[in-house]
Amino acid sequence: MAYFASLICYITLLFASWSWGYDLSERKAPVGRFKLALDYGLARENFQAVNPDLPNPKPSEANVLLSTHITFSRPVNELFTDEQLWQISRDAVDEVEGEVRQYGFKKALIPRATTIMAWGNETIIATSQKGQSFTYDSTKQTPVLSDLRLCEATIANSDPRHRTSGSCGEEMVAHIYYLLYLKGPHIRDLYPRARIGTWINLGGGTVPRQADPCGTNDDLQPPLWGCSRFVGDTAGGQNFDVLDRDLERAPYRWPLVDTVVGIDQMQLCGSIFIHP
Repeated sequence: MAYFASLICYITLLFASWSWGYDLSERKAPVGRFKLALDYGLARENFQAVNPDLPNPKPSEANVLLSTHITFSRPVNELFTDEQLWQISRDAVDEVEGEVRQYGFKKALIPRATTIMAWGNETIIATSQKGQSFTYDSTKQTPVLSDLRLCEATIANSDPRHRTSGSCGEEMVAHIYYLLYLKGPHIRDLYPRARIGTWINLGGGTVPRQADPCGTNDDLQPPLWGCSRFVGDTAGGQNFDVLDRDLERAPYRWPLVDTVVGIDQMQLCGSIFIHP
Protein backbone atom coordinates (compact mmCIF):
# COMPACT_ATOMS: atom_id res chain seq x y z
CA MET A 1 0.00 0.00 0.00
CA ALA A 2 2.83 2.38 0.84
CA TYR A 3 4.35 1.77 -2.59
CA PHE A 4 1.09 2.57 -4.39
CA ALA A 5 0.56 5.68 -2.23
CA SER A 6 4.05 6.90 -3.14
CA LEU A 7 3.41 6.14 -6.81
CA ILE A 8 0.13 8.09 -6.77
CA CYS A 9 1.87 11.02 -5.05
CA TYR A 10 4.63 10.97 -7.68
CA ILE A 11 2.13 10.90 -10.56
CA THR A 12 0.26 13.79 -8.93
CA LEU A 13 3.50 15.77 -8.73
CA LEU A 14 4.17 15.17 -12.41
CA PHE A 15 0.64 16.25 -13.31
CA ALA A 16 0.94 19.43 -11.26
CA SER A 17 4.26 20.28 -12.92
CA TRP A 18 2.69 19.86 -16.35
CA SER A 19 -0.66 21.49 -15.58
CA TRP A 20 0.37 24.45 -13.45
CA GLY A 21 3.99 24.88 -14.55
CA TYR A 22 5.67 24.48 -11.17
CA ASP A 23 7.81 21.75 -9.63
CA LEU A 24 7.25 20.58 -6.05
CA SER A 25 9.09 17.30 -6.39
CA GLU A 26 11.63 18.37 -3.74
CA ARG A 27 12.09 21.07 -1.11
CA LYS A 28 14.53 23.77 -2.23
CA ALA A 29 17.01 25.49 0.08
CA PRO A 30 15.98 29.13 0.68
CA VAL A 31 18.02 31.65 -1.28
CA GLY A 32 18.25 34.68 1.05
CA ARG A 33 19.74 35.85 4.32
CA PHE A 34 16.42 35.59 6.18
CA LYS A 35 15.74 32.08 4.80
CA LEU A 36 12.25 33.07 3.68
CA ALA A 37 11.00 29.74 2.35
CA LEU A 38 7.97 28.16 0.77
CA ASP A 39 5.73 26.37 3.27
CA TYR A 40 6.41 23.12 1.46
CA GLY A 41 3.90 20.95 3.29
CA LEU A 42 1.08 23.44 2.70
CA ALA A 43 1.96 23.76 -0.99
CA ARG A 44 1.96 19.98 -1.53
CA GLU A 45 -1.18 19.40 0.50
CA ASN A 46 -3.69 21.20 -1.68
CA PHE A 47 -2.69 20.07 -5.16
CA GLN A 48 -2.78 16.45 -4.02
CA ALA A 49 -6.44 16.88 -3.07
CA VAL A 50 -9.13 16.07 -5.63
CA ASN A 51 -12.71 17.18 -6.02
CA PRO A 52 -14.84 14.00 -5.88
CA ASP A 53 -17.80 15.81 -7.44
CA LEU A 54 -16.01 16.23 -10.76
CA PRO A 55 -16.34 13.45 -13.38
CA ASN A 56 -12.56 13.50 -13.93
CA PRO A 57 -11.00 14.65 -10.66
CA LYS A 58 -7.73 16.59 -11.04
CA PRO A 59 -5.34 18.01 -8.48
CA SER A 60 -5.95 21.68 -7.79
CA GLU A 61 -3.38 24.47 -7.72
CA ALA A 62 -0.93 24.68 -4.83
CA ASN A 63 -1.35 26.85 -1.77
CA VAL A 64 1.60 29.24 -1.85
CA LEU A 65 2.83 30.88 1.35
CA LEU A 66 6.40 31.84 2.24
CA SER A 67 7.57 32.47 5.79
CA THR A 68 10.47 32.61 8.21
CA HIS A 69 10.88 32.94 11.99
CA ILE A 70 14.00 34.62 13.39
CA THR A 71 14.99 34.62 17.06
CA PHE A 72 17.48 37.10 18.53
CA SER A 73 19.37 37.21 21.82
CA ARG A 74 18.13 40.74 22.49
CA PRO A 75 14.76 42.52 22.13
CA VAL A 76 13.99 43.65 18.59
CA ASN A 77 13.02 47.06 19.97
CA GLU A 78 16.68 47.51 20.90
CA LEU A 79 17.99 46.12 17.61
CA PHE A 80 15.78 47.70 14.95
CA THR A 81 13.95 50.98 14.51
CA ASP A 82 10.70 51.18 12.58
CA GLU A 83 12.68 52.50 9.61
CA GLN A 84 15.01 49.49 9.74
CA LEU A 85 12.08 47.08 9.93
CA TRP A 86 10.79 48.62 6.72
CA GLN A 87 14.15 47.96 5.07
CA ILE A 88 14.34 44.39 6.40
CA SER A 89 10.88 43.61 5.06
CA ARG A 90 11.74 45.28 1.73
CA ASP A 91 14.75 42.98 1.41
CA ALA A 92 12.41 40.09 2.19
CA VAL A 93 10.31 41.07 -0.85
CA ASP A 94 13.35 40.29 -3.00
CA GLU A 95 13.70 36.92 -1.27
CA VAL A 96 10.10 36.12 -2.26
CA GLU A 97 10.99 36.70 -5.90
CA GLY A 98 13.99 34.38 -5.71
CA GLU A 99 12.15 31.66 -3.80
CA VAL A 100 9.14 31.39 -6.10
CA ARG A 101 11.47 31.37 -9.10
CA GLN A 102 13.10 28.19 -7.75
CA TYR A 103 9.77 26.35 -7.96
CA GLY A 104 8.61 27.87 -11.23
CA PHE A 105 5.34 29.35 -9.96
CA LYS A 106 3.40 31.34 -12.50
CA LYS A 107 2.37 34.93 -11.83
CA ALA A 108 -1.13 33.99 -10.64
CA LEU A 109 0.34 31.98 -7.74
CA ILE A 110 2.94 34.51 -6.57
CA PRO A 111 1.96 36.22 -3.26
CA ARG A 112 1.87 40.00 -3.59
CA ALA A 113 2.06 41.03 0.08
CA THR A 114 5.03 40.54 2.42
CA THR A 115 4.48 41.30 6.11
CA ILE A 116 6.86 41.58 9.05
CA MET A 117 5.84 41.14 12.70
CA ALA A 118 8.37 42.05 15.41
CA TRP A 119 7.92 41.49 19.15
CA GLY A 120 10.03 40.44 22.12
CA ASN A 121 13.20 38.82 20.79
CA GLU A 122 11.56 37.55 17.60
CA THR A 123 10.35 38.40 14.13
CA ILE A 124 8.08 36.58 11.70
CA ILE A 125 8.10 37.45 8.02
CA ALA A 126 5.34 35.94 5.90
CA THR A 127 3.61 36.54 2.61
CA SER A 128 -0.06 36.56 1.87
CA GLN A 129 -1.42 33.18 0.79
CA LYS A 130 -2.23 32.24 -2.78
CA GLY A 131 -4.27 29.16 -3.63
CA GLN A 132 -7.63 27.60 -2.96
CA SER A 133 -7.65 26.29 0.60
CA PHE A 134 -8.89 28.29 3.61
CA THR A 135 -5.86 27.89 5.85
CA TYR A 136 -7.56 28.28 9.23
CA ASP A 137 -9.92 25.38 8.56
CA SER A 138 -7.22 23.03 7.26
CA THR A 139 -4.46 23.59 9.84
CA LYS A 140 -4.30 23.67 13.62
CA GLN A 141 -6.85 26.02 15.13
CA THR A 142 -5.54 29.35 16.43
CA PRO A 143 -7.29 32.51 17.68
CA VAL A 144 -7.07 34.02 14.17
CA LEU A 145 -10.23 32.33 12.91
CA SER A 146 -12.27 33.22 15.99
CA ASP A 147 -10.92 36.78 15.94
CA LEU A 148 -11.86 37.15 12.27
CA ARG A 149 -15.36 36.02 13.18
CA LEU A 150 -15.46 38.58 16.00
CA CYS A 151 -14.53 41.25 13.48
CA GLU A 152 -17.29 40.00 11.19
CA ALA A 153 -19.85 40.11 13.99
CA THR A 154 -19.28 43.82 14.57
CA ILE A 155 -19.66 44.86 10.91
CA ALA A 156 -22.75 46.91 10.11
CA ASN A 157 -24.13 47.49 6.60
CA SER A 158 -21.37 45.38 5.09
CA ASP A 159 -20.73 41.91 3.78
CA PRO A 160 -19.38 40.00 6.83
CA ARG A 161 -16.54 38.43 4.85
CA HIS A 162 -12.97 39.67 4.96
CA ARG A 163 -12.09 41.07 1.52
CA THR A 164 -9.41 38.41 0.88
CA SER A 165 -11.00 35.67 3.04
CA GLY A 166 -8.28 36.24 5.62
CA SER A 167 -5.35 35.46 3.31
CA CYS A 168 -3.43 38.74 3.80
CA GLY A 169 0.05 38.85 5.29
CA GLU A 170 -1.27 40.33 8.54
CA GLU A 171 -3.38 37.25 9.23
CA MET A 172 -0.60 34.91 8.17
CA VAL A 173 2.01 36.29 10.61
CA ALA A 174 -0.58 36.22 13.39
CA HIS A 175 -1.54 32.63 12.56
CA ILE A 176 2.13 31.58 12.61
CA TYR A 177 2.68 33.38 15.95
CA TYR A 178 -0.18 31.46 17.53
CA LEU A 179 1.08 28.16 16.11
CA LEU A 180 4.43 28.91 17.76
CA TYR A 181 2.77 29.85 21.05
CA LEU A 182 -0.49 27.93 21.27
CA LYS A 183 -0.54 28.52 25.03
CA GLY A 184 1.20 31.86 24.94
CA PRO A 185 -0.23 35.36 25.31
CA HIS A 186 -2.66 36.79 22.80
CA ILE A 187 -1.01 39.27 20.46
CA ARG A 188 -3.16 42.08 21.83
CA ASP A 189 -1.68 41.41 25.30
CA LEU A 190 1.97 41.66 24.26
CA TYR A 191 3.98 44.50 25.78
CA PRO A 192 5.58 46.34 24.15
CA ARG A 193 3.02 45.97 21.38
CA ALA A 194 4.01 43.85 18.40
CA ARG A 195 5.00 45.96 15.39
CA ILE A 196 3.74 45.09 11.93
CA GLY A 197 4.30 46.39 8.41
CA THR A 198 3.45 45.22 4.89
CA TRP A 199 4.91 45.67 1.43
CA ILE A 200 2.77 45.23 -1.68
CA ASN A 201 4.49 44.01 -4.85
CA LEU A 202 2.15 43.81 -7.82
CA GLY A 203 4.91 42.67 -10.18
CA GLY A 204 4.91 43.47 -13.87
CA GLY A 205 7.67 46.04 -13.49
CA THR A 206 5.91 48.02 -10.76
CA VAL A 207 7.86 49.21 -7.71
CA PRO A 208 6.98 47.54 -4.37
CA ARG A 209 5.33 49.96 -1.96
CA GLN A 210 4.84 50.27 1.79
CA ALA A 211 1.17 49.83 2.58
CA ASP A 212 -1.32 50.30 5.37
CA PRO A 213 -3.42 47.25 6.25
CA CYS A 214 -6.17 46.96 3.65
CA GLY A 215 -9.37 48.77 4.54
CA THR A 216 -13.01 48.40 3.63
CA ASN A 217 -13.65 48.08 -0.09
CA ASP A 218 -16.46 50.55 -0.66
CA ASP A 219 -16.48 49.86 -4.40
CA LEU A 220 -18.33 46.62 -3.74
CA GLN A 221 -21.95 46.48 -2.63
CA PRO A 222 -22.23 45.46 0.10
CA PRO A 223 -18.66 46.55 0.93
CA LEU A 224 -16.11 44.01 2.18
CA TRP A 225 -14.00 44.80 5.25
CA GLY A 226 -10.21 44.51 5.48
CA CYS A 227 -7.20 44.03 7.75
CA SER A 228 -7.40 47.50 9.27
CA ARG A 229 -10.03 46.05 11.60
CA PHE A 230 -8.06 42.86 12.32
CA VAL A 231 -4.87 44.72 13.31
CA GLY A 232 -6.73 47.39 15.32
CA ASP A 233 -8.04 47.52 18.87
CA THR A 234 -11.74 46.82 18.26
CA ALA A 235 -13.42 43.45 18.88
CA GLY A 236 -11.30 40.72 17.32
CA GLY A 237 -8.42 43.12 16.70
CA GLN A 238 -4.84 42.25 17.59
CA ASN A 239 -3.83 45.76 18.71
CA PHE A 240 -0.70 45.81 16.55
CA ASP A 241 1.60 48.81 16.41
CA VAL A 242 1.34 49.44 12.65
CA LEU A 243 4.46 50.90 11.02
CA ASP A 244 3.93 54.30 9.40
CA ARG A 245 3.99 53.72 5.65
CA ASP A 246 5.46 57.21 5.06
CA LEU A 247 8.65 56.48 7.02
CA GLU A 248 11.89 56.40 5.07
CA ARG A 249 13.76 53.11 5.15
CA ALA A 250 17.03 52.95 7.09
CA PRO A 251 20.02 50.57 6.69
CA TYR A 252 20.60 47.85 9.26
CA ARG A 253 23.54 45.66 10.14
CA TRP A 254 23.48 42.01 9.06
CA PRO A 255 24.61 39.48 10.04
CA LEU A 256 24.26 40.38 13.68
CA VAL A 257 27.14 38.43 15.19
CA ASP A 258 26.15 36.59 18.40
CA THR A 259 22.67 38.12 18.14
CA VAL A 260 20.76 35.82 15.78
CA VAL A 261 19.95 32.77 17.88
CA GLY A 262 18.15 30.83 15.18
CA ILE A 263 16.19 30.93 11.93
CA ASP A 264 13.47 28.37 11.30
CA GLN A 265 10.01 28.04 9.79
CA MET A 266 6.78 27.28 11.61
CA GLN A 267 4.86 25.32 8.99
CA LEU A 268 1.09 25.62 9.01
CA CYS A 269 0.84 21.88 9.51
CA GLY A 270 2.07 22.65 13.03
CA SER A 271 5.67 21.45 12.86
CA ILE A 272 8.83 23.55 12.91
CA PHE A 273 11.25 23.08 10.00
CA ILE A 274 14.90 23.66 10.84
CA HIS A 275 16.94 24.63 7.79
CA PRO A 276 19.96 22.34 7.27
